[in-house]
Amino acid sequence: MGILSNLFKKDIPQQSHAVEFTKEELSLIKNVPVMPGDQFNQHARKQSIYEQSSMYIQGIAAHFVSAKNYLLAEKLATLAESVAQNAIERHYCYNLWIDLLYKQRDNQEKLNLCIEYCKKDIASYPDFDRANRAKHGNTALHIPSFERLAIIYEKSGDYENAAHINALALSYPFIAKHENYQKRLDKVKAKI
Repeated sequence: MGILSNLFKKDIPQQSHAVEFTKEELSLIKNVPVMPGDQFNQHARKQSIYEQSSMYIQGIAAHFVSAKNYLLAEKLATLAESVAQNAIERHYCYNLWIDLLYKQRDNQEKLNLCIEYCKKDIASYPDFDRANRAKHGNTALHIPSFERLAIIYEKSGDYENAAHINALALSYPFIAKHENYQKRLDKVKAKI
């Protein structure tokens, strides 16, 4: 039986992933601390990172963002985005990217990517909003992409786009912190 299984194994192509991790990176991933008694994460650790849900991978990536291991966090964010299955998972994945890239904003390329992820999240917000309200009810949520992009525009002196993003956030009733968007809108309009 061993000879036959070895013969057939050769015909099975290696599974390709959106991201490949080194042995050292896989070891770091496997050793991310888990809260005592957290049965889900303790069970999940026994599986390959490639077998995990987008939300689980995002949680691991967030650990590496906090640890300032941005290269590994970016690889995990890429994997999380590639396996995201719905608007809610994509929204949280985009926000992981926004946080990760904004922390590296001194690098213009990273800041430009952060802007693109903000725009992606804002463009997909209506889908996220519908899915989230269907699952969790009419709860107002803080949506970081609007705030982050408005701040980036304001800091760069692009007051018209900053005003546009703040006004857009105000147009959605289930985005929390409406008073902040109104204050920021008033502030940037005064600079136009």
